[in-house]
Amino acid sequence: MSNLLRAIKPLAIKTIFFSLIIGAITAIFKYLNVVSGISNFWYWLLVFYFAITLLIFYLLTRALQKSPRKFVATFFAVSLGRIVLFTAIILLYAVFIKTAAVSFILTFAAYYILFTFWEVILILPVVKGVKTPNN
Repeated sequence: MSNLLRAIKPLAIKTIFFSLIIGAITAIFKYLNVVSGISNFWYWLLVFYFAITLLIFYLLTRALQKSPRKFVATFFAVSLGRIVLFTAIILLYAVFIKTAAVSFILTFAAYYILFTFWEVILILPVVKGVKTPNN
């Protein structure tokens, strides 16, 4: 197994469990009608965020293995790309499916915050563990 896959595997496993927990909490909230603003497509959003998170882990870990400078550039590129993609998705949904736009945007935003924190929590130890020439 390559170093890259070895580095990503624990992140992926933890993200699977994180996604399952978030999914279970969302399902309970939706079933019990605790929060009325949950989109009917919440499970697709969860799968989408899971896939995007794994892609981000892959890109950042690959860049980090090349060089810390490459990591910084990749981090900013991924952040910008993610914001552009997510804004486009929200706008397209709001334009074409106006009746469910509010619940979609609220669910999308909640998952965005949760998965962004999750990415930072998991990638920081990986970044801190990398030895640079100045260490």
